[in-house]
Amino acid sequence: MLEKHLETCGSCVAFDERLTATALSLRTTPPEPPRIGFQIPKRTRVSFPTSRRVAVAAIAAALALGSLVGSMLHRPAPNPAPEGPQISFLTRDVSQLRQIPRGTRVAPPAPARDPGEPPEGII
Repeated sequence: MLEKHLETCGSCVAFDERLTATALSLRTTPPEPPRIGFQIPKRTRVSFPTSRRVAVAAIAAALALGSLVGSMLHRPAPNPAPEGPQISFLTRDVSQLRQIPRGTRVAPPAPARDPGEPPEGII
């Protein structure tokens, strides 16, 4: 796709040639020594005693084992087989609810209104 574009676009071809020439110039130029002398610090290696390494490995193994056991314990329990016929405990409740006397809705009283004044809630 880039090659097809470069076949038709002269400015992009010129840019590509300048970019290639710059990269080639940077690669072929010999490195210059720095004006100020400096020394790169050596990397110090931190060593841990073998006992600490074993302790970390044991902790990691204990965590992995605990995670495995914990995930096994959180599985849902199997459903037990029903022992006898299912009895609905709600049938009595439904009959009691039907026996509750139903009251009539009472409309809220209208607010008191003074003659000549606007109705309540307008102002």
